[in-house]
Amino acid sequence: MCHTQYYNAVWKRHIPDLPKKYDVAVSYLDGMNYYVIDHVCADKKILWCHNDYNKLDLVPAYDRSYYAKADKVCTISDVCLKSLIDNFPSMDDKLEVVENISSPRIINAQADMTAEMTGAGDGFADDSRFRLVSIGRLVEQKGFDIAIDAARILKDGGLDFAWYILGEGELRKPLEERAKAKGVDAVVKFIGVRANPYPYIKQADLFVMPSRYEGKSIALDEAKILCKPIVVTSYPSVGDAIESGRNGLIVDIDAQAIACGIMELYRNETLRSQLGDNLRQEDCGNESQVVGKFLKLMG
Repeated sequence: MCHTQYYNAVWKRHIPDLPKKYDVAVSYLDGMNYYVIDHVCADKKILWCHNDYNKLDLVPAYDRSYYAKADKVCTISDVCLKSLIDNFPSMDDKLEVVENISSPRIINAQADMTAEMTGAGDGFADDSRFRLVSIGRLVEQKGFDIAIDAARILKDGGLDFAWYILGEGELRKPLEERAKAKGVDAVVKFIGVRANPYPYIKQADLFVMPSRYEGKSIALDEAKILCKPIVVTSYPSVGDAIESGRNGLIVDIDAQAIACGIMELYRNETLRSQLGDNLRQEDCGNESQVVGKFLKLMG
């Protein structure tokens, strides 16, 4: 049993119920599923699973009773849906895919707000090196330890680069210590959370995602909308977003492969341009479709 399930089992009897009754209760964060089922009174309850269930440290037998009490259990990609069906085959009628919303209109407008980036004091705006950007929580799932090892390979290969990682998490200190131990702390920069990360993506030379697994990455969709050349690891659901060689480059989940992918795009400006051109021809937004699904769920 994972920590979330254990803590819920221990503490749920001490958590008060919400006093009001609601038409619909939505748990959009995985960890809130238990709270919505146990402590919220509503005519309809909708739960969410934002990752490939098979990659999570969860006990299906514990979640089965909670999912059974929900009207719908939503997830964010076909791969994630399959993992739920594999674990809860008797509930396939209440499982549904609702992707994360990606709005090109909003993202492109915010990407042009470069004053926020210029005033951040992290050095990115004035950095003349080949700039890589990654975004994500600083947790084991996101693979930033692998990124540090890839950075060492790139440095040894003579690439003049800087890798800016946006995000916070429990592993920040260990990751910073690893970067220092590997001798790449001058090129791998953990700059924390940015309220508006889009200027960083837009101004970067490459967007890199070194994840061990994902559901359907919002950050990856945002990089696609901004037509940024992408290097991404071959986690199970990556094929929902990237066709390698057409709108990004998929590499194995290891430091050498990530470094090779970055170096390939650094050396091949024609391929970088082609990836960007292909993304400009692609409809990467899903705003109207997702809003329609939300309204249908609420009805």
